[in-house]
Amino acid sequence: MKPEPNTENQESPTPEITTNRRISAAWVIPILGILLGIWLLQRHHEMKGPLIEVTFEDANRIVADKTQVRCRSVIIGKVETVDLDNELNVSVKLRIDKEFAHLVREESRFWVARPRIAFSGISGLETIISGSYIGLDPGKRKGGAKKKFVGLESPPITPSSIPGLRLKLKTSEPGPIHLNSLLYFQGSCVGKVESRSFDVTSRDTTFGVFIEDKFASLINTETRFWRNNGPQLDIGDKGFELKIPPIDSLISGRIDLGVPTDILDGEAVKDGETLTLFSSKELAEASTFDHADEFLLLVNQSVRGLSQSAPVEFRGLLIGRVTKISYELIKDVPVNQVPILIQLDRRLLAKHFPLGLKDSESDYFEKATKNGLRASLKSNSLITGKLTVNFDYYPDTPADPIVKLAGYKVLPTVEYGLSNIEDGLAAALHKINSLPIEPLLMELEKVSKEGSITMQEIREILNNKDGFIVKTTQTMTDASATLKSLQKILDNKDVNEIPADLRATLAELKSALKPFSKDGNLHGDLLRTLEEIRSAARSIEKTSDTIGGKPNSLLFGKDKSSKAIPRARK
Repeated sequence: MKPEPNTENQESPTPEITTNRRISAAWVIPILGILLGIWLLQRHHEMKGPLIEVTFEDANRIVADKTQVRCRSVIIGKVETVDLDNELNVSVKLRIDKEFAHLVREESRFWVARPRIAFSGISGLETIISGSYIGLDPGKRKGGAKKKFVGLESPPITPSSIPGLRLKLKTSEPGPIHLNSLLYFQGSCVGKVESRSFDVTSRDTTFGVFIEDKFASLINTETRFWRNNGPQLDIGDKGFELKIPPIDSLISGRIDLGVPTDILDGEAVKDGETLTLFSSKELAEASTFDHADEFLLLVNQSVRGLSQSAPVEFRGLLIGRVTKISYELIKDVPVNQVPILIQLDRRLLAKHFPLGLKDSESDYFEKATKNGLRASLKSNSLITGKLTVNFDYYPDTPADPIVKLAGYKVLPTVEYGLSNIEDGLAAALHKINSLPIEPLLMELEKVSKEGSITMQEIREILNNKDGFIVKTTQTMTDASATLKSLQKILDNKDVNEIPADLRATLAELKSALKPFSKDGNLHGDLLRTLEEIRSAARSIEKTSDTIGGKPNSLLFGKDKSSKAIPRARK
């Protein structure tokens, strides 16, 4: 066996280490994979589009990764997450596709499209089959980008991208106006109500309205909006007039608008301006009042039927209105004079008043009152009893000038119309009341008693068996019997033997008694005379009974409402 070499005393060789400065080809593939992943992630993020956060009150029918985002029925994104924030509001994050990212602007609006049944109608029925989705109204093209929005509880009536005029109408009496209520101009629909909100501080209701672009030129600073209050029954000098609006207005309410006549066109209204919504057409027209002058009237009659805002007219043409009726207007005024404050409209004066008033310092009224111009209260309708202040000329009245009292210019007045009739009736009743009625009634009662006694005596005479009527009847009966006996004698053959003189005498006697026969004239006249005597007796008896029961019937006549029981003929 060959002996092993002794290695204990020998040193080990030192290895030579060299550094390889080249990258191994094995790392190329992982690096490329990482770069490709980063590019794909960036590309995916860019293709996903922006992430928008919208807050709703509840998440009803909103499902993550399922509920779509649509604009005019085109799918532009999808819901990614649905969460609750610290205030328990539903936070919905929407992923909008990149090619539609420009639709999300500062004025964009979001809402959940679902079936809705409201007072103004039914909407969203198509979502029963296709499912609910989140709708987007892009808003105006101008405006910067925005990431957070507050969703609407109901879809907007008209998209903001549709051209038109959008205004706000403020009122303290909204009435039956709701979403989708229509706006009418002279019977033509020009727009609709888009929104309704209530301010707790001012307690006013604000309506957002949309006017179609082709009707926007109708709106200016002089345009008035008022609420249509449904069927109206007007009672005026023309009688009764029933106004019934269309059926859709009765269901959802209606707003009318217009420009009062004789008013020049106002300035253009800008989009978003706030105007007033009046509760009636009368208030809308009264808001255009152009104050020209103010006068005080002192009338010596009742003002029942005269109200504030009652018209002031010149011979039936409107020139102003009544502003106040109160004794507070002037101190130490006589009790029989009622103070009435009126205002005249400059525009109406220029149109309806002779020569008009050029300015408030004109002395035309002073000249007019010297020529007989007077104010009076005139009945506007006998049915309603409403009064108006009417100006007219009364040349026969004394020339009373305009005086100033407590800072007011006082116009002279005159009593006219029904007030004069009432005063005449009151004077006539006063004269009647001043008559000595009671002594006269006592005398009439005495006369009626004497008449009753007289009638009783006449009745006894007429009904007495030995009275005039009985004796006359007996005489007529005897005459008739005598005529019959003479007729028999004349018809007898032996009469021919009577001398001629006797026959002539009998003939004359027959002729004289013929009128008293049944067929004679006197017989009928006597019967009619007796009947008239009976009728007169009954009338006298009836008159005496009436006077005895009510002596004042000789002055005021028989009471027509009395139902006297008729008496049978005796």
